[in-house]
Amino acid sequence: MSVFVYTPNPDTDTNSGRLFQQVIEHLQSNWPGTLLLSACTSIPKDVSPSRSLDWVCLDDDPSGSDLAGFLAEMFRVRAFVFVGPESIGFLNSIESDYSSPRILLTEEAGSPGSNVAEHVLATKQVADWQRLLDDLLVESVPVELFCGPDNLAAEVVGMLSRHPHGDQARQVVVNWAGAADQRLGRVLAALSETSHASFLADLFLAEMFDVPRGWLTPSVADVFLHPRAWQQLGSFVRLLLTAPGRVEFCVSSDSPRAWVRAGVQVINSSLTLFGRGVK
Repeated sequence: MSVFVYTPNPDTDTNSGRLFQQVIEHLQSNWPGTLLLSACTSIPKDVSPSRSLDWVCLDDDPSGSDLAGFLAEMFRVRAFVFVGPESIGFLNSIESDYSSPRILLTEEAGSPGSNVAEHVLATKQVADWQRLLDDLLVESVPVELFCGPDNLAAEVVGMLSRHPHGDQARQVVVNWAGAADQRLGRVLAALSETSHASFLADLFLAEMFDVPRGWLTPSVADVFLHPRAWQQLGSFVRLLLTAPGRVEFCVSSDSPRAWVRAGVQVINSSLTLFGRGVK
């Protein structure tokens, strides 16, 4: 899941540029694990690499809004944040999505065209705009946890409790790197006893089957010819049957291969039909 943050010019010598930098810094510290897509027409030259921050260069024209829509789908954007009155034109070109609110941050309220945004925060008039921004985001942006078979259930519960918005979370995404077996089941059971949120177990396809692979680029047959793969698949099916009712599942992959992506889509559609997938 991610948050899309846009301003045309991120130059910190401008008011909007300074506000943009404040927004990025705030989201990085208060939404750990959430990917930030920092979009602008000119990417700063001195940006440092970060696991939770990605820079996107967008033209301020229809091609830019088309690319923004593509990125929103690919990275599962859950909220759009537009910074400064200069971003209103681009805001108008982004198709509204009920599950992805559009938030405008500007120093002064009442900028022409700002009524297009669902929410407008005037930072000069609101001293605690960071808190109000978080209150808006917590409605649609899930808390992200990253864990695997080496993490005990109590450790993962601790991750949730230490998250700045763990106690407010409406949804928690458990990014699980490993076989989907009883170890994940114990984690999900412990989390559901701790929080009233809904849960999404996001399983990384490349880590789901812990079997030896005979090829540099393994095929499906290479995996499923091993008996342990079938045992692990059976464990996943049992998990689907026994996991708490507030838990949904999905499978993710970063493979560039079309057949892998098509297979992942089929799996996720099947999970939805089974009543355990993302609706």
